[in-house]
Amino acid sequence: MGFDRLVAAEGDGGSVVQFLVQGISTGMIYALIGIGFVLVYRCVGLFNFAHTESYMLGALATFTVATAWGLPYWLAILVAATFTTVVGIASEFVAFRRLILARSPQVNLIIASIALATILRALALLVWGPDAQPVKGYEAMVSLGSVAVSGQHALIALAALCSIVLVYWLLYGTRLGVALRAVADNRVVAGLLGVDVRVTLPFAFGLAGLLGGIAGALVAPIFFPQFRMGQAVLVKAFAAGVIGGLESVPGAIAGGLLIGVIESIAGGYVSSAYKDLLAFALLMVVLVVRPGGIFGGRQSEKV
Repeated sequence: MGFDRLVAAEGDGGSVVQFLVQGISTGMIYALIGIGFVLVYRCVGLFNFAHTESYMLGALATFTVATAWGLPYWLAILVAATFTTVVGIASEFVAFRRLILARSPQVNLIIASIALATILRALALLVWGPDAQPVKGYEAMVSLGSVAVSGQHALIALAALCSIVLVYWLLYGTRLGVALRAVADNRVVAGLLGVDVRVTLPFAFGLAGLLGGIAGALVAPIFFPQFRMGQAVLVKAFAAGVIGGLESVPGAIAGGLLIGVIESIAGGYVSSAYKDLLAFALLMVVLVVRPGGIFGGRQSEKV
């Protein structure tokens, strides 16, 4: 994903810490996107192929605000997150609501998500063009003892952690969050108890869009945004969700961190050519040993 170039090399003694920081920051991005997959999957049983396009749109919106308009990077993150939240809510209403309320077959929902992803990429191509766009982020270095690491990596880890805390507050500290968890546990029973899915489903899609947009905004200075970048992260974020368990938010976080750290260590000590191989080998091992994922089957852990 292009994270390698922001790691500062200061001798072999600091390489372990550097690779760990890089792996954690990369894994946090996978985790943020993976949580979005889990939220929608738990509510409607849909693996939303269009979800990673919010990551792409967040990165391109960051380019527009921070580079084209010359506004501060932190403001670009806020604008990007707001933009992708609106896109997520709109996508639920336009592409999925009628299918969900009509209880259409899951294959119809999947086809709708693929069509939506294609449309969003085409619109991004029309608006921003085919070229990768530069974004200026946080360029200062951060010292961890005798080791210097990229300030952008540190920012990614911190901002992603804050985003995860926000998700937990929304899910467990608000009435909408309680309603969303009720729908996730049993949509029919939740409806009989008065929970309006026409409110909770936009909330789930909007929250997923928010997380995708934050992830895209955070990596924009590292992996210069362009209209295909959502496809590049799709499989890794999906793997993070599967490794952790597609029904568990903590599982998506754990899966993302595992993949990120393994990629970073493999790329640093073996070869960057093997980091994808090792990440997907981990996926295969988890599927063989525990098909439901690390947190699969633990009802108390669900959303």
